Amino acid sequence: MAYKSILVHVEPRQGAEARVALALDLARRFEARLIGVGAETFYPGFSDEPFIDAVTVRLLADLARKDVADAEDYFSALTQGAAVNVLWRARLGPPAEVVADEANSADLIVASRGSGADKPAADPGYLIMASGLPVLVAPPAASSLPLGRIVIGWKNTLQARSAIGAALPMLKLADKVEVVRVKAEDHVQAMQEIEEVIERLRCHGIKARGSAHGRSDASAANDLLGYARDQHANLIVVGAYAHARIGEWVFGGVTHDLLRDADIPVLFAR
Repeated sequence: MAYKSILVHVEPRQGAEARVALALDLARRFEARLIGVGAETFYPGFSDEPFIDAVTVRLLADLARKDVADAEDYFSALTQGAAVNVLWRARLGPPAEVVADEANSADLIVASRGSGADKPAADPGYLIMASGLPVLVAPPAASSLPLGRIVIGWKNTLQARSAIGAALPMLKLADKVEVVRVKAEDHVQAMQEIEEVIERLRCHGIKARGSAHGRSDASAANDLLGYARDQHANLIVVGAYAHARIGEWVFGGVTHDLLRDADIPVLFAR
């Protein structure tokens, strides 16, 4: 397996600059094509007024289309001269929904936590749950991804096993891979599972080591983040947990906390 097609949401202006640079860095490294996606939500009925005339509706639609066109120009400028195949897709609609719909074309989505830009990026939580692809969620300023050290947050679940499979192209490039179980209630059982994961990785030519850690006063996400920081990790790999509720996704504690707090890039899969 390899990443041969990478998808990234591009909003106009500076909010997307680091994210596109990160996606472009990965596209070069994996000799993949890079697909930029422009999207802009258009809701003509947002006003308190009981009626919005057709001229106003057209004006709002034109402004939304202009934002998408500006995003394309911005993406073109950021990728000019790139030694990779670059494509562009765009349409009106909620950004996360549009990007998820374009997931048919890709192997990996590059996303970022909120940047505070006036044109918000596609919500990474929605992309994780709706796209069916691994999603790399990076801090807003991250523009590249060294892969010297990777920490795998292990729990014996379908999502964690899926995340390891999704991360194999990155794991193969790493100098150091750690399989870590935090809040392990049965240390012996946890280490047995970790050794099985290490053997799986060895079959792919990946050398790894593992450790299990007992309970602490911190949350599981904070324990995992603390360990990754101590190891100077460049990336965390985890399974994502959530269930659907009317109109939203409700995330498990670790997934929620990492999406909110991680200052290290995290590769999520489910």
